[in-house]
Amino acid sequence: MKLKESEKIELKSSFSEWKEAIIALCAFANKKGGKVIVGMKDDGTTNEIQVGKNTIEECEKNGNKLPDFSEKTGAFVVSFKKRETKDLEKDLENLGLSENQKKILSEINKNKAITQRELSLKIGINEKNVRNNITELKEKELLERVGSDKGGYWKIIKK
Repeated sequence: MKLKESEKIELKSSFSEWKEAIIALCAFANKKGGKVIVGMKDDGTTNEIQVGKNTIEECEKNGNKLPDFSEKTGAFVVSFKKRETKDLEKDLENLGLSENQKKILSEINKNKAITQRELSLKIGINEKNVRNNITELKEKELLERVGSDKGGYWKIIKK
């Protein structure tokens, strides 16, 4: 059975059509809902889309859930899910953290690739104090660095 475009289904052959996909998603959100399926041509035939290790790492780096992989109607489906919107401040209340440590984790939660210099400017403390607070957060096993200093990202460890 080939899928066809309809009021609730929009087919895109590749991620290069991302602008059109976003327009369709907005239209679906304003009506009864629907699905945008990437990797299918308008005639319902499948197109090869590659989801590699980098795509999955980017999901994790940006704090998103890892994608689900499944098979539906003869097609391989990768479902990307939005990140959880837990209230980080509530999670941190009873951990005995300083206000600066809470601010650091809050900023990292917003931007996993934030630099220590950027943290210093946003929080209003010098870079040495940022480093000291990060060291304490690592010792409390609440924060870890994944990858290199320049190309890596911060990962908040939820307890």
